[in-house]
Amino acid sequence: MKLLLDTNVFLEILLEQERADEARTLLKKTSEHEFFLSDFSLHSIGLMLFRQKRHIAFEQFVKDMLLDAGVTLTGLFPEDMMAVTDAAQ
Repeated sequence: MKLLLDTNVFLEILLEQERADEARTLLKKTSEHEFFLSDFSLHSIGLMLFRQKRHIAFEQFVKDMLLDAGVTLTGLFPEDMMAVTDAAQ
């Protein structure tokens, strides 16, 4: 199944929040799912980490998730928003 992952899935892990273990479990299911991350989410994660002066953590995130683990970075165009709305409902 193709899954567009929310920013918060990654922030749970990066910020060691309450549901970090659940997020890790989901990300380990690479044999079951094809993961996607929007460019907006990537920028949001970067902004959050930069505000905390965690620049190296952002570099490591990009390496681990996008370069090594194969999460696909995707852009969403205005015409794609209708499908996103439909899927969310």
